[in-house]
Amino acid sequence: MVGGVTRYFLMYVPENYDPSKPLPLVFGIHGLNMNNVWAAHDGSGFQLIQETDDQALLIYPQGLPANGRSTPPSTQSQWGDADSNWGGQPPNANRARLDADLAFFDAMIEHAKSNYCVDTKRVFAVGFSQGGFMTNTLGCERSSVFRGLAPVAGWGPNGSQPNCGDASAAHAVIQTQGDTDGTVTPALGQSTRDFWRARNGCEAESMPSATFGNGCVEYQGCNEGLPLVYCTHPGGHSVPSGAGGRAWRFFQSLE
Repeated sequence: MVGGVTRYFLMYVPENYDPSKPLPLVFGIHGLNMNNVWAAHDGSGFQLIQETDDQALLIYPQGLPANGRSTPPSTQSQWGDADSNWGGQPPNANRARLDADLAFFDAMIEHAKSNYCVDTKRVFAVGFSQGGFMTNTLGCERSSVFRGLAPVAGWGPNGSQPNCGDASAAHAVIQTQGDTDGTVTPALGQSTRDFWRARNGCEAESMPSATFGNGCVEYQGCNEGLPLVYCTHPGGHSVPSGAGGRAWRFFQSLE
């Protein structure tokens, strides 16, 4: 129960889980009008269960519909949950709804820390579309909690004109953007990229990435520990094959 509302999430615990070994915690956040079953499913979402190879704890939260009531799992379709969103209807956050979702994330993190051995310096988020918006927003609103972010077709933080009142908020970021995305347009993706580039102290110059593959560039001169990788792919509003694995490799590369 969070704010008087029943919230739920799916959690994956490695089969070889050792309670004495701290593990990274990765959130996989679904998009608008989707659900956490999609995000967790290796055939459709981020493929994090497969890609992390039992080296991380995974949490897949479920958003709320516009009416603010939680939809029980038994009433959902396989991939969709009508009207589910993060922080209210896009493109800009409704502050009250966003605060409710942030409280949900706080509760999930506390649950994980209380029940599992979490490496609290290695908490990450991967999100698609409005889940990418929430990923970027968590980087602002919970800047001391998250080490790295991997938004896919996401925007923000906090709206279509990225902004953050926390002047200290800066994160290692790997961002994925479709070249012909008509929902989260390349221009919107670029404004998000430029927000994090400024926060991370990166130069405007970028170099093709030998680590993360074709379509990815690494920005130069970023502040220590705050790399920025920007990856584009041919196509529209989707999670391209390999995006989840690329995000995990990026997270693993961070000190």
